[in-house]
Amino acid sequence: DWATAERIYKETKEFATRFNRVSNTNYPIDVVDYSIEIVTESDSGTPKLGEWVMVEDYLEGNFQKYISNSGWVRPHCTTEYPSMPAFAHWSWVNTRGRRLVCDLQGVLNNDGYILTDPAILSLQHAYGATDLAVHGMGLFFMTHQCTSICRSLNISSKRPNLMSLQGHLTGIQFPTSY
Repeated sequence: DWATAERIYKETKEFATRFNRVSNTNYPIDVVDYSIEIVTESDSGTPKLGEWVMVEDYLEGNFQKYISNSGWVRPHCTTEYPSMPAFAHWSWVNTRGRRLVCDLQGVLNNDGYILTDPAILSLQHAYGATDLAVHGMGLFFMTHQCTSICRSLNISSKRPNLMSLQGHLTGIQFPTSY
């Protein structure tokens, strides 16, 4: 659904702008520019004539997936790309636990990060098929290790009580003691 995709891109860009302001990162986060177009020419038949598509600017550089929408985090992400997990964590704190920006992927160049195809997790499952809701939030926090940026933003102690999410995280074994 195009309206949902546009809303995710727009809101992620707004979150990134605010995060850049408060984090004072050397590598600001941005979201790739895009447009929604109808296909008027197609040599291969894919996409089909008359089909609507989202067209993004070409991302120059080494494309990386940093964080998924289901708890996966790129190895060494906390040290090599500390803004990415911090941005996701900060988005959750900034919305008082109602949303979490994730599925962070794109390129890092001299100007900063340029992301594409993000996802937003919400309590209400309001952001389409990639919104894994509370389940996705719990999976993120089960694997999240705070970065230096989390610590500088004073958000390291702001995390959900994972035991309170136990009923929402199906198929996950919780320890009986810590």
